[in-house]
Amino acid sequence: MRLIIFEYEGFEQLYPLTYVRAAFEIRCGHTTLGDKIRRAAGHVSGTAYSVRPILAPVIKQRFPESAVNDPDMFRGEDLLLVDGRVLVLEHLPVPEKQGIVMYKGRPVIAKINAATAVKLPCTDLGALLEAAKKFLPVMEKQVPFIEFPWDIIHYNPQAIAADFKETAQFGVEGFMDRLSCIYGPQDWCYVAHGAEIHPMVVLDTKGGPVTIDRDAVIFPHTRIEGPAYIGPRTQIIGAKSVRDAPSDRNAVWEVRSRSRSFTGIPISTMTVSSVMHIYANGSISGH
Repeated sequence: MRLIIFEYEGFEQLYPLTYVRAAFEIRCGHTTLGDKIRRAAGHVSGTAYSVRPILAPVIKQRFPESAVNDPDMFRGEDLLLVDGRVLVLEHLPVPEKQGIVMYKGRPVIAKINAATAVKLPCTDLGALLEAAKKFLPVMEKQVPFIEFPWDIIHYNPQAIAADFKETAQFGVEGFMDRLSCIYGPQDWCYVAHGAEIHPMVVLDTKGGPVTIDRDAVIFPHTRIEGPAYIGPRTQIIGAKSVRDAPSDRNAVWEVRSRSRSFTGIPISTMTVSSVMHIYANGSISGH
């Protein structure tokens, strides 16, 4: 079976995040939406992508071994088509045989065998999905779906927890100073090899899992409350509180403050449900 991750109508609702990336490249939790779909699909013969023509060269560069907008990818094998905005928290609701899963009237998952696929138009994804409705059973389901940018924030805690469970990694492999602590269940914390936890750091797992990925550095007087994911080579400098926050690699997050509030708002609320992408830098200075 071939997995095809596609962009369909509505990607513009995720602007500006989808100006220069496909919807399935958006990160929610530890990993991108596409990573989660590929993981949930299990063993497939290969993965192909259907995206906006303007993004096709970029996606081909990022995934050189995959077909991108190639009409032949709809032929020759059974197909599993998944909208790139589907958020997989546990499993993909794939039809047992053939069928189309709809969400709010739009097709988001389709399982089509090779014999049926040859009867469908292959030059346009939209035409293929519309034609497939005439041959296959259609079912409406509630599927976790990233429709608007704020959906990423809404689903972050669940996605972080689901990714932590999927990795099945816990414990301290990196360095953690004896004056720092894990406050809560020990098996809900993972400090990867190469990560460094300075003194006076609290990793609070009472509300969810905390992951400190490889080569990340957490400086003193930082409190990280789960669910949280700190990506590779991230540096967190004196953050009062970090919650529900996935950070990508190479981020530097600095909070400098002498007071507990910023224009009357606790500093900790400035970092709640934050998404930090590659090379993002953040600094909050209070007085």
